[in-house]
Amino acid sequence: MTKKYILFKYIFSIMLIILFILWLNMNKVEAAGKYDYVMIGDSGKVQMYAAVTGDWSIGSAIEKECTVNGKSVKFLGIGSIGHDYWFSNSSNYQKIKNALSNAKDGAKCLVWLGSNDLYNYSKYPGSMNTLATNYPKVNFYFISSTAINEEKYRQNYPQYADDYTNNDIKEFNNRVAEKLKQQSRYNKNLFYKDIQNTSLKIGSQTKTLYHWVTDDSRYTGDGLHYYDELNKAIWEQALTNFSGTSGGSSSGGRSIRTNIGNTDSENRNSVGFTDVLGSTDYYSNIGDLSSDESGKVESKIGAILSVITNIGIIISLIMIAILGVKYMLGSQVEAKKDIVPYLV
Repeated sequence: MTKKYILFKYIFSIMLIILFILWLNMNKVEAAGKYDYVMIGDSGKVQMYAAVTGDWSIGSAIEKECTVNGKSVKFLGIGSIGHDYWFSNSSNYQKIKNALSNAKDGAKCLVWLGSNDLYNYSKYPGSMNTLATNYPKVNFYFISSTAINEEKYRQNYPQYADDYTNNDIKEFNNRVAEKLKQQSRYNKNLFYKDIQNTSLKIGSQTKTLYHWVTDDSRYTGDGLHYYDELNKAIWEQALTNFSGTSGGSSSGGRSIRTNIGNTDSENRNSVGFTDVLGSTDYYSNIGDLSSDESGKVESKIGAILSVITNIGIIISLIMIAILGVKYMLGSQVEAKKDIVPYLV
């Protein structure tokens, strides 16, 4: 066995190992995500978890996963908290990151906060944008703060009644939506979802969520928190039934409207939720793809890149084999000249 052959054998073996490692890295199989939905919220979302699962043993805080209608959901919720509890406290923020790290590609993260800190309207868009940047395969939805029954709320929380009204909620939603509009220009997986004007069917009647709460006090005990029947309707008909394209028509057939003073009588109400963005079902940058479509595009691009990479690896192996044969049969000097460009 000649020295040339032995040298070539070792070089060829090392190159094969390197290429195999590169191939494994490019085609590594990541652990499949667990969650279809991640819900982050306050006491209202704790009660929603209880309503959709029937588990009322949770107290005022939850950090649980469950399966609802065949979908895996991670609930993170605790009463009387807002932005700073989840996004400014490192240990609590880590819980969000842990949940998102276990989310499936194309999963939906529903952030439904604001009832306890309407004054933090300027903080939520930035925090949502950070999440959308760090987890590009998850779709993030900031869910609008929902209406209260002001009469019942005043009876149960008289000390807060003047500082927490449907007009205050409207202003919070409009400000957050406007900020998210700006952020969504950079992150296509960032959305605002208004559920105030989402139509919900309970029994034989269909009304917007706003009108179920303000017109009919049977669905809220204290004016703020909703009973099971309404919570289930919100979950099944508003939160897990997204359709249509962002920037286009909504699941209710209503187009996005951003003009002040919209006169559509179907969507107007006494506190003017259509002032700025109140009639949106989705909101993101106009022209975005829907979450489902963007996921399909990403999948196709990934498949194409994988094929190109594999073809490149095969060509590299063939070229190495040709150079090796040339090195054994031909001139060492000529072979060394040929191999330098490939090594570089």
